[in-house]
Amino acid sequence: MTLPELAIRRHVTMLMILVSIVVLGGISLTRLPLAFMPDFEEPEVMVRVRYPGSAPEQVEYMITRPIEDAMGSLDGIKTIWSRSEDWGSIIRLEFEWGSNIHLAKVEIWEKLDRIRKDLPEDIQEISVMDDWDDKDAEDPILEGRLSFKHNPKNAYDIVDRRIVRPLQRVPGVAQVKLEGVSPREVRVNLRLADLEAHNISIRDVRRLIDANNFDQSLGKLTDLDQVYQLRMTGAYSDVEHIRDLALRGDGLRLRDIAEVTFQEREHREARHLNGKSAIGISISAEPKANVPEVCEAVQARIHELQQDPRLQDLLVKEGGFLVWMDRGAEIRRTLKDLLMSGIYGALLASIVLYIFLRRFSTTLISVLCIPFSLIVTCAFMWSQDTSLNTLSLLGLIVGIGMLVDNAVVVIESIFRYQEMGYDSKTSSRIGASDVSTAVIAATLTSVITFLPLIFNKSSELNIFLSEIGITICITLLASLFISQTLIPLATSWVIKARVRKKQAWVLWLEKRYVRLLKFNLRNRWLTPLILAAMGVSTYYPWSTVDMDFGHSRIASYAEIRYDYSESASMQAREKMITKVENILEPHREELLAKNIYSYWSEHHTMTRIYLKDGMVNEANIEKVRNRVEKLLPPIPGLEFKLAEPKVSYRRGGHRRLVGVQVTGEDVEVIKVWAEKMRDRFRGIEGLEHTWSTHEREKTELHLEFNREAASNYGVSASAVAETVGLTFRGRHLSRFRTPYGEREMRLTLDEKETESLSQLQQLPIVSSGSRKVPIAAVADVNRRRGRYRIEREDRLTSIWVGGHYQKGQTAEDYTEAIEKALADIQLPPGYTWNFHKETKEKQERYWEFAESLILALIL
Repeated sequence: MTLPELAIRRHVTMLMILVSIVVLGGISLTRLPLAFMPDFEEPEVMVRVRYPGSAPEQVEYMITRPIEDAMGSLDGIKTIWSRSEDWGSIIRLEFEWGSNIHLAKVEIWEKLDRIRKDLPEDIQEISVMDDWDDKDAEDPILEGRLSFKHNPKNAYDIVDRRIVRPLQRVPGVAQVKLEGVSPREVRVNLRLADLEAHNISIRDVRRLIDANNFDQSLGKLTDLDQVYQLRMTGAYSDVEHIRDLALRGDGLRLRDIAEVTFQEREHREARHLNGKSAIGISISAEPKANVPEVCEAVQARIHELQQDPRLQDLLVKEGGFLVWMDRGAEIRRTLKDLLMSGIYGALLASIVLYIFLRRFSTTLISVLCIPFSLIVTCAFMWSQDTSLNTLSLLGLIVGIGMLVDNAVVVIESIFRYQEMGYDSKTSSRIGASDVSTAVIAATLTSVITFLPLIFNKSSELNIFLSEIGITICITLLASLFISQTLIPLATSWVIKARVRKKQAWVLWLEKRYVRLLKFNLRNRWLTPLILAAMGVSTYYPWSTVDMDFGHSRIASYAEIRYDYSESASMQAREKMITKVENILEPHREELLAKNIYSYWSEHHTMTRIYLKDGMVNEANIEKVRNRVEKLLPPIPGLEFKLAEPKVSYRRGGHRRLVGVQVTGEDVEVIKVWAEKMRDRFRGIEGLEHTWSTHEREKTELHLEFNREAASNYGVSASAVAETVGLTFRGRHLSRFRTPYGEREMRLTLDEKETESLSQLQQLPIVSSGSRKVPIAAVADVNRRRGRYRIEREDRLTSIWVGGHYQKGQTAEDYTEAIEKALADIQLPPGYTWNFHKETKEKQERYWEFAESLILALIL
């Protein structure tokens, strides 16, 4: 018994099955989580080591290289990339697709534990993370800036209680992260003169502070029938306890040699929003949360907080909250666009069917395949614990045009038997069974075509393609089931047998079709040539397509970057930011500005002009950039660069970027060859704003130790390093407990000791004979040029050289020109150059896509 025969004879059973499917699909539609992209785990892990106050060269030698050597033996490791800066080091470990990342993290921690003794002992923190920012956080779903009426310094506790915790209680929120405001810390600022007067060393002070700050379990005591837990409670609970710490038996206390403060730690970055101080806020959602609903709830809660009377003196009400990344709104907008496309496609398909079938009832039955198939697919997606995202919805839309094919074939066969005189039930049973084999074969042929998208090797592109392929396959199989069950069942009840009279235009179309078939049969060699010519003609439009398989969109802002020729302090950068904001503010209407946001740190400074709602397009952004370029005055030592950003669903970057990477062991050799390559880049037509990562250098002060003089004074290099390091970087102590959680404690020298170069030179070092020796007597202080950062790949130092290409071009257009320009450059042995990683990844994705396409055509 065939499936159509079963559907007609056991119509009650089949009807209940179909109703159950509809109910299950309806439930799944209400519970399917919405997401922008499918959830998957990238095969990479970040190792971050914080060691602030160091030079990039020292970080590379003392931290980065030992970790790279340890990680080189990890199973499945593909690439090791690192960056060393003055704050510490970040090492990105890229694994082969399919590697067990959770197991890799365990191995990474084991290797870090083994080499911990070889790393500097005063390292602040070692983290193993999934991404650049946080080891536990998912990708943020909402990022924005919250403006304050005054500087939010020392406002962490109230911000944490009144803002962070209410946001964390929003259903679906996993984490709330703040930037620009930090918890207070205890700082013990030693006075060097008092240390010398009381003859106590910095090392002794540090040891005594840590030794008196601990709680410990001491076991159990049994007294008669009672059992007591013994605990030593010696941890500091108040700053006064620290100030009153006894250092010696003669009554010397910490307050006598140091100033103990409890204040917010110094920030390495800051923000302005519309001229007011601001903090950054990012929200991460729980894994299976409905992202649009969570984003809406979070923004509603933030607007409630802005009206909270307890925060009236802290937050700016109007224009005080800038959302520059709302994943929920983006998901809704994208899904809405795709959904409307699907609806229009379904309507057009229905109209075409009605034109040819010429009966409303048969058209309606055929169109029933579309919602039923989509409902079945959604039920399957829900059962597999997946989300409704842009790719799965795209698969549904692609499948819509193919869903009615099976229904039309079955209905046409049923009509044929009705015209032969059979009744409705008999014609439905025989007609549907007659074409069952053909319909099944045709559907499986279509499904097989998409199988390469599902079973291809693992990669980011193939994961995205498999999401589309699975959705299309399930949709087609669902339409096959509907065409073999619902269609014959419905036609047996609804459609009455009658002879159809063909209209004149249909007869005319049939005649033209027959003539075309006869022409093809008479000219058997001409037809393949025509088809081949049509295929060749697609090469040019195919070659002009930018093979950027990642999602990107137009940014909603124009960005100004501040490029300093010399390193500038945070205070100098803030003054410049304020000056630029004052220039832009009177022209707010002309610049179509809704918000003006600025950010600055020790290495990066920028201002963004966010355009008003409804005004965001490339023409307006270009207009704003041109106007800003005219408004900004020339300033010696500073260059304003108006960047053209690309907003990606996962990574940001710059549009129209192409470049090469030069790698080797000696950075000085690489710098020479990188500059030669940059000269060649300047000669390539169409490339502009050529750059090299080695061009950004800063002035450093190097202490060159004089061993002979130090030996005469009885001073060691370690004593000089400890004193200077404590003065300018400080040392971390055991943590301080407060009612709001644990806080950091740091031991430093008084800032008054570090205000100028002359004070550095006169900074006294205690010799082995308790003699005070100025640093200038045992070390020369010289200015040297140093690097902002040191990048390495696969344990070799690297420098990037590149440029930006013009609109209407692709990176592939310049690949051949770059190869020709660099063809005669012969690098020394051990030194190589390769294209920018983004260019290489595009080429890899191109061939992966081509491989899937060729395999699908073969099948």
